[in-house]
Amino acid sequence: MAERIKPITIVMADDDPDDRALTAEAFAECRLAYDLRFVEDGEELPDSLHCRGEYTDPAASPYRGSSCST
Repeated sequence: MAERIKPITIVMADDDPDDRALTAEAFAECRLAYDLRFVEDGEELPDSLHCRGEYTDPAASPYRGSSCST
């Protein structure tokens, strides 16, 4: 039986829109198939990972609900 491959989501904290765009562009140019998500800063990162604050709604999570729905 074939093993199911679980997609990898990378959440990056960066407050600079230009840096976020540059990172996304680099991932695309390298054809990295990771699901790249951004939060504004390092204080938002733990909240996004633990579904707290503005990320209590699974639809608001950088993971689009996959980890916050459990």
